[in-house]
Amino acid sequence: MELLELVTVKDPVNIKKMILRYSISQYNDLVITRNRTLRQATPSNPAIIEFNKEIASLRSLIQDNLVKSKQSIQMNISCLNAQLNTSKADISKFPTQEKIFRNIDRQQNLKESLYLFLLQKKEETSIAMAVSTAKVRVINLAYTLAGPVAPLAEQILLGSLLGGFLLPVLIMFVLFTLDTKVKSKNDLSTALPEILVLAEVPSIGKNDSDLIGKNELSLYAESFRILTANVKFILKNPKDAQVILFTSSVKGEGKTTISINSALALATNKKVLLIGADLRNPQLGRYVPASKAGLSNYLAEAEETAFSKFIFKSQLHENLDSGSIPPNPTDLLEDKKMGDLLQRLKPLYNYILIDSAPMMMVSDSFHLLKFSDLLVYVVRSNYTEKELLAYAKSVADDHHVSKMGLVLNDVNKSEMRYGYGGKYSYGYVAEKENTGINRFLNWFKK
Repeated sequence: MELLELVTVKDPVNIKKMILRYSISQYNDLVITRNRTLRQATPSNPAIIEFNKEIASLRSLIQDNLVKSKQSIQMNISCLNAQLNTSKADISKFPTQEKIFRNIDRQQNLKESLYLFLLQKKEETSIAMAVSTAKVRVINLAYTLAGPVAPLAEQILLGSLLGGFLLPVLIMFVLFTLDTKVKSKNDLSTALPEILVLAEVPSIGKNDSDLIGKNELSLYAESFRILTANVKFILKNPKDAQVILFTSSVKGEGKTTISINSALALATNKKVLLIGADLRNPQLGRYVPASKAGLSNYLAEAEETAFSKFIFKSQLHENLDSGSIPPNPTDLLEDKKMGDLLQRLKPLYNYILIDSAPMMMVSDSFHLLKFSDLLVYVVRSNYTEKELLAYAKSVADDHHVSKMGLVLNDVNKSEMRYGYGGKYSYGYVAEKENTGINRFLNWFKK
């Protein structure tokens, strides 16, 4: 009965796997053998029990194989369903693709018709041109020259050469015309031929000290020795101390630097006093440690005091510092006390140098002109406008300055033409050799 049910439900004919088919065949054989044995033995017979165990084991194996086969078949069914869905989706795209193909086909037919039409017209035109006669006939060939008429290489080359020479000259002329700054000693001599140029002070590097050393051998230090030599020549070695007033047109031209270095150069063998009279903007404090009292304090005191306590001896030279900035510097300098002070100082010193305020900015320096024996007017290269030189001349004429000299400060070394170290070198100053290459480079730096 069990065998018949198994055969009916699980027909081995429909099973493809050989192992499963063999297992079912073996199972059927065991069932038939057990049934035959049961005819001659009882169910408790050991042989029957062994048959039952083998049948149960084989039945379990067959059931496992059938489950796995079922799962495999279900997976195949799922794959087939997926393929079916994909095929259905592709089939649904056929109308769209068919529409695209028909559009391409129409374009192809249209272009083919157009191509055939144009090809036909081309052939018709070729035939018409072949059978028609020419409307124009060449009688004589044109005469041609051996070379081109234009452009002419010689003219272009000549124009380029002239442009290459004239254009830089024109540019330089325009630049020099528009440049209104004082450049060199020649500019001073041209604008103020009646005023002596005492010295040209060269430019120094950013890291170099702007104070000269005692035995310094440099073009910078030598320029101040030339300045002091010219000052001594103008003043003619008088008995009493000579008052030298240092001023300029505007702020920033370097009058304080010129005055203190001139004092250092004169102090090598003379007794020198340097007075800071720029009461509004004192600059000597940059070089000499500032003191609590100075010129302004002396002039501002109502009672007569000893001027010696206002004179301070620095590491540089004898110096009379400027004190605090007073509210009325012009009145102090105009006061009779300033003249008395200079008269009392003259027997004690060989030279008295006064660093005063710029003349175009304030009127303080004009009150000191009457006390000075020499006016040193400082002009800065590439800074001072040429039109300001006329103001310097008007100062000398209007105030009847008998002795006046110009100092050109911050001059490019390539612009200097005097003495040693400028255009010529004689080995007296420790400067770099001015070779031809350096002169060529300096020419472009102008």
